[in-house]
Amino acid sequence: IAALTALMAGVIAVAQNDIKKVLAYSTVSQLGFMFSGMAALEPGTGLFHVVTHAFFKALLFLGAGAVIHALHGEQDIRKMGGLGKKLPALALVFVAGGLALAGMPFTSGFFSKGAILAAVWGAGQPIHFGVLAATALITAFYTTRLCILVFGSKHEEHHEGEAKHEEHALHKPGFLMMAPLAILAVLSLGGGAVLAGPLASWLDRTWETEKTISKHVAVLKAGGEAKDLRKARAELSKRGDRAVEAAVAAKAAPEHVEEIRKGVHHIHEIHVRMMLLDQGDPFRRRH
Repeated sequence: IAALTALMAGVIAVAQNDIKKVLAYSTVSQLGFMFSGMAALEPGTGLFHVVTHAFFKALLFLGAGAVIHALHGEQDIRKMGGLGKKLPALALVFVAGGLALAGMPFTSGFFSKGAILAAVWGAGQPIHFGVLAATALITAFYTTRLCILVFGSKHEEHHEGEAKHEEHALHKPGFLMMAPLAILAVLSLGGGAVLAGPLASWLDRTWETEKTISKHVAVLKAGGEAKDLRKARAELSKRGDRAVEAAVAAKAAPEHVEEIRKGVHHIHEIHVRMMLLDQGDPFRRRH
């Protein structure tokens, strides 16, 4: 479902002529990529793409707004063109976002999309991988089409007077509009390489905690020897209220849930006492 969502939305984006609709359907397509990472049981890859996608899609939507503002509300990309020469700074940052969306090497989109494709292939899903690879090519196509139609040279000829009139009529974006775009352009190009390591490390720790909770809750539900049940309850107690919620959601036996809740409370009390001792409270130290 995730891969087909990515593919269908990408195909629809190819047929759009409204600059905002192209980006809107592109967003739906990229959501398919994110959920594909989740479906491959590698949620870190999907969340990584959420972060990088935030960089370049925010840049593209804000850039589209700047284009519409410059053209007095015009949104049809077939009526645009030639803005690369008239608004070079805007063209530069918009193309930077387009490169990241297309997944060009070393951009943020390249790292996050590559991680998803690797996860899907590693999960042994060649058809899923093929659909996503085709979608990535379609994404590169409609992104290139968008940039060329908006910022490339116009094909139709204009009289010199008309051209001067159009250039004079442009609402050129000022500093307040361009500064956020410049920051997002830098993040779109280099954010993936910078965040890949730290973000993956943090997400792996979070995902490992969830897997540990799920494993021990499964032990409680299955039952077994008293020793194994005590160990599972002890491990879940270390994971705090999240483990209690997981045990309740899994409909574990009430006595197990109560023991985990008591363990969480006991560990919390120990942490509070240690904190107070570190602060040098003489009353707490005597007790």
